[in-house]
Order: sequence, then C-alpha cells, then structure tokens
Amino acid sequence: MSKAANMLAVSRTASRLALGYYSFLVAHSVAVNPKSINSLPPTKALGDHPIGEIKRKDGTAHVLNMRYYLDMLREDRGLQSEFLRTWATGALLTLGDELKNFDYFDRAPILELIYHLRNDVAHGNRLTVDAKGQKRLRKFPAHNRNAVAKNPAGVIYEITSSSSGSLLFDFMGPADLIDLLQSVEVHLSRAATALASERKSS
Repeated sequence: MSKAANMLAVSRTASRLALGYYSFLVAHSVAVNPKSINSLPPTKALGDHPIGEIKRKDGTAHVLNMRYYLDMLREDRGLQSEFLRTWATGALLTLGDELKNFDYFDRAPILELIYHLRNDVAHGNRLTVDAKGQKRLRKFPAHNRNAVAKNPAGVIYEITSSSSGSLLFDFMGPADLIDLLQSVEVHLSRAATALASERKSS
C-alpha cells in the first residue's frame, strides 16, 4: 500500500475508535439506569435469573448471572470509573500501535501526543517522560494546538519533560480523548489527500 493509503487506513481506525467510544458511553448510560434490568434477555423458567456466557476458544464458557453483574455495575462507582477508562486505554493502545507501524508518519504534534499518551497508559496510566521521551520531545513536540477538535474553552494538552501525574481521567477526560481521536482522523485524512495530489501533479 502507498503511504497515502496507509494514512487513510489509520485515519479510519481513529474514526472507528471515536465512534466506538460514543457507543460505549451510551451503553454505559443504559446499563447504569435502574430500568435497564427490563432489557435483559428472558429467562428459561419463571424465577430464574438471565444467564450469559463468555466463550473460551475451545467452546466452553464462563456462565454468569446477568442480573447480578448488571446490579454490580450500577451500584459500584469505582467499577464504573474503571469501565469508562477501559475503552480510553484500549483506544490509545490501538491507535498508538497502528501509528508505530508507520513510524508516526509526519510526526505531527497531534500524532506525537498519541505516542506519549499510548506509552503512559501502557505503563500504569501515569504521565512520565523518561530520557528517551525527553530526547524525542526536543525534536518532535507533542500537543494539540493545531488540532481541529478541541475543548470549547481552548484547553491545550501538551506533553513536556516535566509532565507527571495520572493520565486518565485527571490529565485528560473522556471527551478530550474523543477530540484527540477525531483530530488524528482529520489530520491523517488531509495529509493523505495532499500526498496523493502531489503525486498526481508530479
């Protein structure tokens, strides 16, 4: 595949992750609503609890009481926080790994921001910039200043050599991550279009 095609492919990944996070947040809102119990699948016999299965590779499964775990999610705020962080963490890991396959393309600040955030969630959800990260920052800044999607208040997210603390959701919130994913999508899509135009004109 050409570089432009690779950019478009990763752009689509960023788009799917942003859209997926919207869907995930909707599912969470539905699940923690007390009325969600009415949406569980019917039971096999009167008085039974709805049963779900989580399949193993060999076809056997974990069997679970769906009512019990739905109640647990609704009542446990700590579990809800972890639930919401799960998608954000997975999104950063997924997108960061795809970008790494192409050496982060043009190393734009928005892509470099993904680089550092991906590494930080993979190492305990802590913002830490080691010697390698500091060397990279001196050459490739990491921020969202030129991003197309930003906080309405104009908040700038930047990784510096002194960045520290908890990443999700202290440094950045769920909606900020969606802004970031959408900005990566647009940046790569525009860069791919510009690259394709250059090749046509040359």
